[in-house]
Amino acid sequence: MDIQNQNKKTYLYDEHIKLKAKMVPFGGWIMPVQYEGIIKEHNATREFAGLFDVSHMGEVYIKGKDSLDYLQSIVPQNIKELKEGCAMYCQLPNKEGGLIDDLIIYNVKNIEIEADYFIVINASRIDVDIPFMKEESKKFEVEVINKSDDFSMLALQGPNSKLIIKQLGVELDEQP
Repeated sequence: MDIQNQNKKTYLYDEHIKLKAKMVPFGGWIMPVQYEGIIKEHNATREFAGLFDVSHMGEVYIKGKDSLDYLQSIVPQNIKELKEGCAMYCQLPNKEGGLIDDLIIYNVKNIEIEADYFIVINASRIDVDIPFMKEESKKFEVEVINKSDDFSMLALQGPNSKLIIKQLGVELDEQP
């Protein structure tokens, strides 16, 4: 079976191929799973840092007069406590109290982005989360804007991640 024709490709797909990544289908995408071996890459990330292509994740902007009230109505966490420039791990429950997805919500007010909040959702749940969020938004003066096809995203993980980010010239807020 030709997995490349059955799945979406991230913007970095050709680079992964050039670097000889082992590619696998995941959540409707063809994604790199390893380059030099799971144990070697795991240890490198645990001991130094690892960079991951997570461009398959969904991205949503929330903007409008009722952004805070809207988010407060759809997640159980207290979004009022989310400081500008910070993020919060949240759950998106359904009407019966079950779980639709887990989310990361960023407060991006006063950052050069045309939204109040930025939400990262799981790739395999985009087609479920966004219709649910849009339906719930009808009660508020708010826009739910699917930007999932407009972004590529990388995740830098490991104990030296902050050092690497600083070396790239990005200022970090050292608050927990």
